[in-house]
Amino acid sequence: MLDNPNLILEKTFEIVAYGSDVIGISILLIGIFLIYIYRYEVGLFLKNIFSNDKNDISPFGIGGIMNTNIEDLKKKDFDNKVDNLLDKFKNQSLDEEDSQIIDNIMTQSSKEMIIHPIFRSLKTIKASNEITYHFVNDGGAIQKIEVNPIGDFTVLIEPSNNIGQKESGYLKFELANNNFGDKLYFDMSYDDNSDKRYQQKYFYSLLENKLSSTD
Repeated sequence: MLDNPNLILEKTFEIVAYGSDVIGISILLIGIFLIYIYRYEVGLFLKNIFSNDKNDISPFGIGGIMNTNIEDLKKKDFDNKVDNLLDKFKNQSLDEEDSQIIDNIMTQSSKEMIIHPIFRSLKTIKASNEITYHFVNDGGAIQKIEVNPIGDFTVLIEPSNNIGQKESGYLKFELANNNFGDKLYFDMSYDDNSDKRYQQKYFYSLLENKLSSTD
């Protein structure tokens, strides 16, 4: 060692150089790790830099790019993905068989949505102990209609064979006496268009002049 007075200085340089290499490699590894962790944000930032509307390479343009809020880029990217999905769904083509299946499902669903009749009042005629309630059926078509009173009165419906949607008819109540109160209850049985039998309880309110289902 005494034969080479520069040996200490050389070893010092070697140690410093080795330390610099270790620090440099460490910084590089940390940088790669951070880029991997934030790869989505880095990708958005790079995409923003090279997009068509970010081609200003002047100092002011570069400064504006550097000040870009990453949250704004995330929101913009999310909105673009949603728009692309909506466009893809909207422009999706269906063959004739698929279109026919969808039409059949929609038609069947529409029919099943309106099954029971809905009686809308047209006019009511009262004479002595007789009440005739005229109505329009705003609900589903019914057929083979039967009505049975619940109380001391009689009731009949016309037409009783079939009342289609938007068709009119009437109910006639004949009261045995005046002690019937406000409401007249009766059962109604009918078939729908698929010949399925239903039974519902109704009441007619004399005060409100309204026919309602109790279900």
